[in-house]
Amino acid sequence: MNSARNLLIAISILIVACPASGQDVREWSDATGRFKITGSLIEVKDGIAFIKNDTGQTLKVPVARLSKADQDFLKGGGDNPFQMVEEGSAPAASPSPAASATASPAASQGSMGWSTPKEPNWSRAKEFKTRNDVAWNVPPIDNKLPYENKPASLPKKTNFHEHMHRMAVNPLCKRAAVGYSVTFTVPKPLSRLSLIDLESGKSINTEQVEAHMRPLAVLNSGIDVLMVGAGDDRKGYETKDQLQIWRLGRNK
Repeated sequence: MNSARNLLIAISILIVACPASGQDVREWSDATGRFKITGSLIEVKDGIAFIKNDTGQTLKVPVARLSKADQDFLKGGGDNPFQMVEEGSAPAASPSPAASATASPAASQGSMGWSTPKEPNWSRAKEFKTRNDVAWNVPPIDNKLPYENKPASLPKKTNFHEHMHRMAVNPLCKRAAVGYSVTFTVPKPLSRLSLIDLESGKSINTEQVEAHMRPLAVLNSGIDVLMVGAGDDRKGYETKDQLQIWRLGRNK
């Protein structure tokens, strides 16, 4: 009788001490329903959900691209087993290493799975001082442009492998610069520029020059472009720590 009772107690302790595995394992799907995985949520950080699949691999996906059901789950509308514990009401005993290893980091975050934002302590901030007492005179700029932008046509690629860099815009001089570079299938890197007049929609398209640079800013002159190196793989050409000023003529 005592043996049976002890066995029953041991089984009860085992059931309580070993929570059901896979409670946080679920099927995840993107908004289109084409891509699905089965896994458990690790954490949500900066709009990215980190999920561990059934093979132990960690995958990441933007929350905005998940299905509505998955987004509702992350917002607390699903069957998330983790609940927030009010400060002071948590048990004093620390969890065992095994329990800590199985708990999701989402349990220590907010009800939506997002990290709690921290307020900066400005009293500890250090004042920034420029070298040689350089003054930064930044002219005030109204967000509303005093002119209407017109569409501009850009030239076609000169090479299938030509890469278009990000655009540099100066609303004061009404100009924008687009840079192009090609480094593949050519003996030497080549770069060119398109300088666009935003008000008229006209553009100046230069020929290719032997260089590997991209536009960083359009100066107020409207014809000078600050360029920065775009590569570090070929010796003898501009790297990311080099700057030049290119002045555009009609097509040079």
